[in-house]
Amino acid sequence: RIEGALSGYSISPVAEGDAAIQHLGRNDYDCILLDLMLPHLSGFDVLRHLIVHKPQLLRRTYIMTAATDESLQFIDRDAIAGVLRKPFEVGSLRDLVAQVVRR
Repeated sequence: RIEGALSGYSISPVAEGDAAIQHLGRNDYDCILLDLMLPHLSGFDVLRHLIVHKPQLLRRTYIMTAATDESLQFIDRDAIAGVLRKPFEVGSLRDLVAQVVRR
């Protein structure tokens, strides 16, 4: 589980895109792990929300996806922290988050 891999960090897990947008409106985050495949509103919708309303959080956002490069062609990879391809080692999340937080 992601929570176990990130022990020592305060995390706010959400399972739906609309819930993610609500959390982003109420809180500031050091790192955002954004899955593109979310119910209700997709991760793409959440990303568009960040671009318009909280662009300062883009450099703290890692996109987690199994999508093809073609599906990601409209994402400015220089504007975000990076793309984490699924499947990935959950244990690697700790280093990834630490790297984003240090920036």
